Amino acid sequence: MKSIKVLILILISMNLSCENNRRLLTDIESDDGIEMSINNENFDVFKYAKQIKNETLLLYKVVDSALNDLIGKKVKYQIVEKNKLYQFLLILASEYNSNTFPEMNPYHNIYHAAEVTQNLYTYLKKTKKSIPILFSDTYVKEKEELDFKTSINYIDLDIFSLIIAAICHDFRHTGRDNNFYLNYKDKVSFSRVLKYYEYKLELYHFAEAQKLIEEIGLLELLNKFQKDRFYKIMRIAIYGTDNSLNKKHAEDMVLYKDIINADSINTAKEMISNNMKIYVNSVQKENNTNQVLDEIKLIVFECFLHGADISGSTKSTEYFLTWSKKVLVEFCEQSKEVHQLDRTKEINCVGNDDQKFREQELSFFEYVVNIFFTPFCDVFKDLNYLCIQHEKNVQFLNSKQKIFGN
Repeated sequence: MKSIKVLILILISMNLSCENNRRLLTDIESDDGIEMSINNENFDVFKYAKQIKNETLLLYKVVDSALNDLIGKKVKYQIVEKNKLYQFLLILASEYNSNTFPEMNPYHNIYHAAEVTQNLYTYLKKTKKSIPILFSDTYVKEKEELDFKTSINYIDLDIFSLIIAAICHDFRHTGRDNNFYLNYKDKVSFSRVLKYYEYKLELYHFAEAQKLIEEIGLLELLNKFQKDRFYKIMRIAIYGTDNSLNKKHAEDMVLYKDIINADSINTAKEMISNNMKIYVNSVQKENNTNQVLDEIKLIVFECFLHGADISGSTKSTEYFLTWSKKVLVEFCEQSKEVHQLDRTKEINCVGNDDQKFREQELSFFEYVVNIFFTPFCDVFKDLNYLCIQHEKNVQFLNSKQKIFGN
């Protein structure tokens, strides 16, 4: 059924003579100045969606603007054809809006996908000069690829892959978490699907996105080696959004802090060479400086996307509260379903209870956000503003001001 739906959407998106599609393409090509607001740490995805007045274009505008800025329009179209990218993001938008339920998920939806992608874009933009490893060619070519000539730079391909990973990281999310499917694998039909992905939604998101990419032919301009690199980065980055890896990410950032902050690639390589045994064991690679450096770069990519995914409390208080209310509504829906499956489990919904809201959020901060963002801001100094705003939101919650009004 999904393949039929995708085929229909592909045919619709390819029919560019259709009036709606002509309007969409006109909107895409228009220089309306709105894109400028995307390059902003105070970006508000809800206000932005209202500005462009077309939800279908939301993902395209965010992705296109990020790629144009980070790798350039000319390079972007060396990697992907314009119409293919348009078709891909049009279908993504449709899928994020419908998911597998009659209504869009309260939290894991098109707005979250756009928000996370914009967060990632901002992180990359702000650290471009201070973290050389991010925008350096660390890719180690295979022997059979050494004589393979191509106009595509692997630096640009890596960034392209990471941006696409961000927009796909919750593709076809069900509004439930991994523990739900693991705990009720004998009672929930979708668990049979997720079993093949080790009960990890993240692996499912990647696999579903990969199927769509192949069905559309998004990577037709790439050769085998470039496709392999694209999917490697995409898989690693999406899998890294699993909150169970939160502590590992924090430990990795501490371990590789000096290499990440090296003033040049040569300095980073020298550090690895001087401590080869430590770094080779940690990334499980052979005694090869370039391979170790590349693995550390991919770890940074993981951390960036994970940080972008859990960054709600690093935004303005009003914006943070908006997102937090949405995620708690989604958890409430899951709690109700858990109660239906197991009557011994109480329904856990915040509703409009200020105290419950504070407790839920502060608990999430303690077990997830604080553990990750403390080393994150220490390693990536240019992103320290995230932790400053997070502390402001902690202070707000502890001040016991009204959240839901009277």
